[in-house]
Amino acid sequence: MDVTAFIEYIGTIEDETSLIEALNRALLQLGFVAFNYGSGHFTQGGGLIADRIWSTLDPNWINYYAANRYYRDDRLVRASLLSVTPFRYERIFKTPPTSSRQREMEKRFGYRSGVVVPIHRFGGDYGVLSAARPNADPQPEIEWPTIASLQLLATAFHERVRALPLPVKPLSLKIPALMLTARERQCLVWASAGKTNKDIRASYA
Repeated sequence: MDVTAFIEYIGTIEDETSLIEALNRALLQLGFVAFNYGSGHFTQGGGLIADRIWSTLDPNWINYYAANRYYRDDRLVRASLLSVTPFRYERIFKTPPTSSRQREMEKRFGYRSGVVVPIHRFGGDYGVLSAARPNADPQPEIEWPTIASLQLLATAFHERVRALPLPVKPLSLKIPALMLTARERQCLVWASAGKTNKDIRASYA
């Protein structure tokens, strides 16, 4: 996939629908069949206010997910809040769920292979792209060149989204800081200040 061409193309797009379609086409070229994208900002108390959530997943599942506040238990969401580098779904799902809500949610979600790209920018700006691969047995590992391309694509996409005005009635989904420990909230502060995962680990050494 030509990431440079994608970046140049989305720079000419002025509406959200066309942006979503362009992202979906690019992800399909990389072998991903579904995605979730979200953007928002962190509050001083460590909570997150999401202003956009776009998805190609079944709308019935998205509505069910939101109505049941599954974002409070979503292990991929939690990991994206604490990481500044991309990670595979497999890294999270290799550990069994710790609650019945997590088990139900992950069963309904269905996908077992994919990549999450967290985006933390100075000032508390946040974005995340979660891209899923088709389930297979055995499941081939997503290689790092593909992950690197996905990270470039996701970062450019987020930058373009942030250059657009917010919708007249933007989403205002509040994810409370209570889902994170005090140490995890401190990690978020450092991440938004530009520290890498390595820097953050060194701070606790």
